[in-house]
Amino acid sequence: MLQRRPALAPLAAALAILVGLALGACAGVEAPFVEVTPLSDTRDPLGPYTVRAVATDDREIASVRLYHRSDAVADAAVVTLEATGEGIYEGTLPGYPPGTLVHYFVEAIDTDGNAAYDPPTARDGDAGCVETSAEPAAEQDGASYCFRVLR
Repeated sequence: MLQRRPALAPLAAALAILVGLALGACAGVEAPFVEVTPLSDTRDPLGPYTVRAVATDDREIASVRLYHRSDAVADAAVVTLEATGEGIYEGTLPGYPPGTLVHYFVEAIDTDGNAAYDPPTARDGDAGCVETSAEPAAEQDGASYCFRVLR
């Protein structure tokens, strides 16, 4: 009498699928998480104004950048935020004249090139300012955070 051995092909195929999924998960397909502590309006025209952000990733953060501009300038200037430990990054904005509305957002990029923004709509064009006292930024249409240097 012949004994039949169970076919190993289905088991091998299932194992190959699991290995592929595991390797794909290690490829860093997830974008980083980034969250800015929004600045409030200020009466200080001299600055500097410190911007803090938390940036984390399933792999490693490559860079965290702060883009900023005044309402009188179309192109944003860029400041690289420095890591201060435990996923916290800081950088400073220069002073602005009284009456200036300052737009800013933060971009975090991981070592796989995945990017995230806060507010999340920052790369959708400058549709206006996110109101920092209203609902969460992700639920607003504004493309940047803003603060005003009061007169």
